[in-house]
Amino acid sequence: MAAVLRPFLSRWGVGAHTAVWCALILGGCTDDSIGVGSAGRGLLEVEPAVVDFGRVFEGVWVERRLNVRSTGRLAVTYRSQFVGEAPGFVLVNPDGELAPGNEVVLSLFYRPSQTGPIEALLEMVPDDPESPPAQVRILGEGRPVPDCEDGNGCTLDRFDMDREVCVHEAARLPCDDFNECTVNDVCVEGICLGEGANCNDNDVCTDDLCDPQQGCVHRLVAECDDGNPCTVDSCNPVQGCRNETLPDGTPCDDFEQCTEGDICILGACRGVEVPEGADCDDGNPCSTDEQCIQGTCRDPLFDPPGIGDIAFDSRVGPLAPGSTENPLITPDNAVFVGTSTIVKAFDECGDLVWTASVASSRFGGAVLLPASLSVPVGNLVVDIDPTTGNILSSLGVEDALPPSMLPGSSTVQVLDMAARASGALVLAVERTGGGEREGFIMEIDSLHRVATTFVALGPRVARRVVIDRDESLVLLVRSGPLEGAAAPERVVRLGIEGIAGGSWSAGPLEAARSDLSLGAAGEVFWTHGLTRISSRGDLSTLVQAPSLAAERERGAALTFGPWIWTLEPGSSGGFLRARTSTGAIAVDIPLSDAAPATTPVIDAQGRILVLDARGVLRAFDADGQRLFETDLGLGTPVGTAALALTGDGMIIAVVDDRIIGVQGFAPLAFSSWPKHRRDNFGTGHR
Repeated sequence: MAAVLRPFLSRWGVGAHTAVWCALILGGCTDDSIGVGSAGRGLLEVEPAVVDFGRVFEGVWVERRLNVRSTGRLAVTYRSQFVGEAPGFVLVNPDGELAPGNEVVLSLFYRPSQTGPIEALLEMVPDDPESPPAQVRILGEGRPVPDCEDGNGCTLDRFDMDREVCVHEAARLPCDDFNECTVNDVCVEGICLGEGANCNDNDVCTDDLCDPQQGCVHRLVAECDDGNPCTVDSCNPVQGCRNETLPDGTPCDDFEQCTEGDICILGACRGVEVPEGADCDDGNPCSTDEQCIQGTCRDPLFDPPGIGDIAFDSRVGPLAPGSTENPLITPDNAVFVGTSTIVKAFDECGDLVWTASVASSRFGGAVLLPASLSVPVGNLVVDIDPTTGNILSSLGVEDALPPSMLPGSSTVQVLDMAARASGALVLAVERTGGGEREGFIMEIDSLHRVATTFVALGPRVARRVVIDRDESLVLLVRSGPLEGAAAPERVVRLGIEGIAGGSWSAGPLEAARSDLSLGAAGEVFWTHGLTRISSRGDLSTLVQAPSLAAERERGAALTFGPWIWTLEPGSSGGFLRARTSTGAIAVDIPLSDAAPATTPVIDAQGRILVLDARGVLRAFDADGQRLFETDLGLGTPVGTAALALTGDGMIIAVVDDRIIGVQGFAPLAFSSWPKHRRDNFGTGHR
């Protein structure tokens, strides 16, 4: 009997033991008894068994579909449940009933409520307690939504969820240009513009001035100030200046460090000398044992440098590429440089303050912000505390790049960076593999938590990234190798959305290495030759492009006052030239004995500083008259170098493996570095 029933029962999924049991004990099986077998139950099958939502921005709904089928012989009623914690996952129509052989498609949603990876288990449980639940493993990762604030009050900033990019759109809004000398500020094509304030107080005894930080300032006419702290200087509209002597005994300040008890006596401020050897402060942070000696405050073991004198010479070690292009200086005059394995900070006296174990392979792209020193390291952007050197965070960028056709062994590196006014970063990124490459421009939000791709450049890369005064991006895009051989280069501007003509491309031109900088009016200066490009893309060639052999001798152009300063090659050495807006030579300074090794810097008084290939630092006034020459004593020709100026006028030369400080005249007015008007917030760099 069992042998006869077995083929029949097996058609229904009834096992051999059940067939024997039915035949021998019950004398046969009824229809109800078939339900004891697995095929007689209400069974469920779900596909796929694993659902991976991938990386999803917080607050964004993402949908996946589940195919649920009834594979048993009977109808099945089921209910769905998440096992354990499953924040952000929602199943629509979680409970239902399916007839035998039917199926239904359900929607499973994920809306991250927190950042980081998450895993959950979804069970669909039949009402038959003997039927196993169908299980689905669910994976996802919450990504924080980027803060797209660019710091420009004339743009509406938002994150486009569909394109996964920050959008900065121009808007006509009231704004604040942070200039107390303007009123009725309003946005015009992405730039905050205001009307000039009227500071006339109708008082003939005052010079009416306007300070961008203070606003209107009304000062007594210069002739009324006699410089004597023991007189009260005033101006009478009828009598003119009056200098009234203060009574004897009136406290005053003779501005001498080694006197005390200063009082006015017969109209003069006099003090009593403190005892010989008394402690005092000469105001120089590099002196350590100041004392009053013969009425003068000084450190007997410290000889303060004069103008053009070397103040310190500190060994740094082998510098990382770009370190000699990008000296970064804090408001308290600390200097940051990168080696191949470490970042170092030196104070204004040349002493090492801290080190950070960061392999700064692209220190030329480093950016100094108020709260962090951001350094590109391969595919990472590492934030360092500028005060202590502690690592604050590290953000990888390759996960934010779009899918690539390059092989799986491709590598990603950050080539250059610039900072927005909000502290957000803009990155030039290169992905290479299999002899091919792709270039991208990426953004990191102001909190430095999220990286997103802004635009893909195809087989080209951006060697330089600059941010314009209205937060537009200016790129120096190269089609060939980054260094060495000539290759096509072009300047590209990515303007603000909503402003016509703000985006353009100039070039390409064959160049071994060109450079760019920004002018005060928003124009771009491209030193392949010398080309001025307006913010709307209009080109003016001021100097024809030189031969490619001489291209490396030309640095970025500098604008100061009415002039455009450039380095230009010559048959021997070269020239430092100031040109007019039409390209005519206004000031011509020959550097005949040695070629320049750095792009010049200009101090607040218009003096120009340049280092030549022999290691000689030269200073000139705005008319080209030589002020001093200082041999830095390098002993070998200069390879790569850069100049910077601290807030107190110390000239910083980063050259080969050294930092050399030379006493200068005044703080910085302009240099080609940093690459954005707000890099080095709060310093003379702008």
